[in-house]
Amino acid sequence: MSRGEKSMWKVTSVSLSRYEAKVDPRGIAGYRRVDESMETPTWTAVKQYIERLDGQRCTEMSLDGPNEYHMTIGGGPDRFFVSVIGNDLGPYDLLGPDPSDEPEKMILGGIETDLPRRFHATREQTLQAAEYFFYHGQIDPNLNWQLG
Repeated sequence: MSRGEKSMWKVTSVSLSRYEAKVDPRGIAGYRRVDESMETPTWTAVKQYIERLDGQRCTEMSLDGPNEYHMTIGGGPDRFFVSVIGNDLGPYDLLGPDPSDEPEKMILGGIETDLPRRFHATREQTLQAAEYFFYHGQIDPNLNWQLG
């Protein structure tokens, strides 16, 4: 089945988290998490969410489907961490072009994280993985994944 063909599997929702500056009544500065979500998104909407990941304030999103299948994408704008899990799938983490175990910082879910460079996927890899998951609910067999 090609990417454009319809299948029985369907992403049911997509969500995006961003972090906004705030000051509480005591004058303590910090950030608050603001979530956005969309039910039964189109591929265009999902792609727009991915493009909003900036690696600073907007660093986390997920695609959810039936059977508790989920894809999470973190980071941005040019390096991403992508993971897929389902009740009979994975977890699988997308491997980027650098096979190194050397840690490099990435902001995931608003938290600076040391992540081995092998898990830093490119924008192109991330879009390809997300599009395949959107249409098929599986990991793209044309990309490299590590079973966690």
